[in-house]
Amino acid sequence: MKLAARWILPISTPPIENGWVEVEDGIIVGIGSEEGGWRGEGSVMDLGDSVLLPGLVNCHAHLEFDRSDHPSDSFAAWAQSVQEGERPRKGAEIAETWERNLKRLVETGTTTVVNHGNQIPLPTGGPPQAEQDPLPEFPHMIQVCEIVGSSPERAAKSYQEACEQRLALLESDLIEETVVCPTSLYAVSPVVWENFLTQRNSDDLLSIHYKESSEENKLFQKGTGALAKLVKEKGGVLWQSNPMRWLQEKGLLGPKTLLIHGNYLTEEEISALQGSRTSVIHSPGSHAYFGHQRFPLEELLEREINVALGTDSLASNQELSMLEEMRTMHKNYPQLSFAQIVEMATLKGAKALGLEGKQGSLEVGKEADIIAVKMAHPGQSPWEAIQ
Repeated sequence: MKLAARWILPISTPPIENGWVEVEDGIIVGIGSEEGGWRGEGSVMDLGDSVLLPGLVNCHAHLEFDRSDHPSDSFAAWAQSVQEGERPRKGAEIAETWERNLKRLVETGTTTVVNHGNQIPLPTGGPPQAEQDPLPEFPHMIQVCEIVGSSPERAAKSYQEACEQRLALLESDLIEETVVCPTSLYAVSPVVWENFLTQRNSDDLLSIHYKESSEENKLFQKGTGALAKLVKEKGGVLWQSNPMRWLQEKGLLGPKTLLIHGNYLTEEEISALQGSRTSVIHSPGSHAYFGHQRFPLEELLEREINVALGTDSLASNQELSMLEEMRTMHKNYPQLSFAQIVEMATLKGAKALGLEGKQGSLEVGKEADIIAVKMAHPGQSPWEAIQ
C-alpha cells in the first residue's frame, strides 16, 4: 500500500512535494516523490491536498481531568487537593472523562501519549462504555501511575495503590506500557521516595513534575509560601533545598527521565541537565493558563537539551490538541521555525520516550505511525497547513 499526498513531512529530511510513503505490515518500506514513477505499482491511497507527517507525541497528559477541575482558588490549594485525593469526582465520571479526552487526542493527531494519573478507569476490561463506544487504539500508550502524598502514611498507601494499578493495567490490551512514579519531589514523602528508589527498575521511564509554579520554586528556595504551608499541614516535611542536585546524586537524570514543566529552572539547574540526556517537557497551553514566568526555552535549546511537548490536562488548558500546543508555541516563540516546533511534537517527543528508533519521523524501517492534515488550499506550504 502506498499513501500519496501533496506534501510529505518526514521530519528527519526536507519536505517532499507530491510524495508517497509505501507501507508493508505496518512498517515504512519506501518514501519518495511522484517523479519516482510509483503509480500503477500496487494499490495507492491518494489523500490529495493533505500533509502526511508522523503521529504527534504527547509526553504529558492527565486524561482524568476535565474543565470542571479548573482551580477555583490558588494553584497551591488546587495542586494539594489533587495530590491528596480530595477531589469529589467518582469513578464512573472519571471513566467518561478519560474516554472523551482520549478520543479528542486521537482526533487531533496524537498517536503516542504519556498519561499521568492515580485514578485510572481501566483495571482489566476497559471503561464502562467500551462495548457501545470502543476507545480508539494507540500505537503507543504509556501510563504513569503516580505516587502522591506528603505524609509517609498517605504516600505509602498511594504507592501500594499505584503498584496494584500497574499490575491490573498490564493485563489490559489498551495500555502498552505502564510505570509507577512519584508525582514530584515536594508532594511525596522522602521515606516513600527512598523506598521507591530501592525497588524501581532503572530501565523504566521516570516522569517527575518539577518546578511548575512560583509557589513550588519558593518552597524549594526558601521553605515558605502557600505550597510549603500546605505540605506541612498534610503531615509532610520540606526535605529539599537543592532538588536538582538530589536528582543528580541519586542518578536520576538520564535518557529515560522526563522533567515535566521546568518553568522555573535556574541557570545552575540547566547546566546540570546539559549532557545528561534528560528531556524537559513543556506544555504551552497550561503554561499560559497559569501565567507562569517565561519558559527558558532559548537557554535549554542553546545547551542542546531535548525539549518535547505535552498538553497537560483540561484543568489547565483549553484544548487537548497537540496541534494547538504547536500553534501556541509558535505564537510565544516566533523566532523559531515551525519546522523546529513540529520536531518537538514528533521526533523529539519520541526521543524523550526512547522511541526514536521506531517512530517520530517517516523513514524506511520505522513504524507506519502516520497522520494526515488537510490543507486549506493547494498553494499552502506544508508548514502553513499545520499552522
